[in-house]
Amino acid sequence: MKNYIELFFMILVALTANGSWANSQPSVYELYLRALQYDDSYLDAVSELNIERLDLDSLRTKLYPSITSSVYRTETQSDTKGPQQSVTSDGRYSSDGFQVNVNQVIYDPALLNQLDSYQLLTLSIKNKIISAENDLILKVANGYWSLMLAQQAVLEEKKKSELQKMLLDLANEQHSRGLISISELNQLASDNLEQDYQTTLAAINLDVTRGDLFQLTLWEGQANTITSTSCPLAGDLDKPAADYLNQAILGNTQLNTWRHELNAYQKERDSKKSAYYPKLNLSADYSNTDQTGGSFDGSQTNRTQLKVSLDWPIYLGGQRYVDVKKSTYRLATQQRKIELFVPKLKQKLKLLSMRLKTGKRNLEKIKLAVEISNQKYQITLKELQAGSVTQADVLQEDVRVAQLTTKKISACKDQFLNQLEFFKLLGALDAKRLD
Repeated sequence: MKNYIELFFMILVALTANGSWANSQPSVYELYLRALQYDDSYLDAVSELNIERLDLDSLRTKLYPSITSSVYRTETQSDTKGPQQSVTSDGRYSSDGFQVNVNQVIYDPALLNQLDSYQLLTLSIKNKIISAENDLILKVANGYWSLMLAQQAVLEEKKKSELQKMLLDLANEQHSRGLISISELNQLASDNLEQDYQTTLAAINLDVTRGDLFQLTLWEGQANTITSTSCPLAGDLDKPAADYLNQAILGNTQLNTWRHELNAYQKERDSKKSAYYPKLNLSADYSNTDQTGGSFDGSQTNRTQLKVSLDWPIYLGGQRYVDVKKSTYRLATQQRKIELFVPKLKQKLKLLSMRLKTGKRNLEKIKLAVEISNQKYQITLKELQAGSVTQADVLQEDVRVAQLTTKKISACKDQFLNQLEFFKLLGALDAKRLD
């Protein structure tokens, strides 16, 4: 029920936001909620969980009493000769009656272990849903920041083109006065054409990036410029990587998925082995029979029978042996996955921790560089008003600010994605960290 409520909420958010997104900028979290409606991995995992729950409910019904009934009519012709050990009805007679049977499993170890296995598999599938959500969080974050970076790259290339055109105009004027040679003028013309090419490439890359984000979210309002005032970075990841290892081993979603599957396969193997153990059943039968014709014409029989049975299989044709071997191999596979993943997890934590520390220092440097460049640009504007510099000088400073801003957004994107990946390894990734 909880999953249905969450899905309803996500659809409601998407529907109510659909009209406003065309005219306003959605948050990254809103884009993520929208992407959940279309992500195949997430939807497949949810469907798999629902099917597994139904299988579990179906299996649980075997623990409840089963009640069957039947109504019958028989026609019999009986001729008896010679001594008899019991009294039987002779002649032609018919019997009408009904029968009710109630059967209850009291103890079935194979069934109980199979139930445990199914319950553990549902936990495994829940972790698969979390894994799909985590992967989608990273995809949406990458798509959003890639789009913002592509937009800034287009802005940077346009400023460069504007500068190149101004420099080319100045060169034409200088060449007409004989101040520069034709080769210098041609070089500037070539630089201008190359810059136009780079601007076109940036615009193409922007369209591709928009298309990638559309594939995730089906958001059609991407013609609007998206911006972010700051990097939504966490400040609590400064400890050494070794301090996070225990949290990662206990909380990593992939590891927990494999652990639940390992336990489920253990119970599955126990269930196969339990086929050789006795099962205890209780059954109750009631029947009512009326006879017409024959020696016992008009007789009526009411019979009630209570039966407790202990069923102990002796030979099952080797099927259970094969099933046990198969479950053993699956257990070994899961155990190997876990054993191999732990050292890989440790190495990933170490590398990401180093990247985060280096990225934090680089981001602080680039932010300072952007601030200084902006200050220099403002000073150059004042100098332009005073007549001490040219418009080309102002454009050069403006291009410098754009270049550093592009590097700042790129550094922020890398640092943010590395943090999300780090939280994913810890099993602590939350979509609300996107904003």
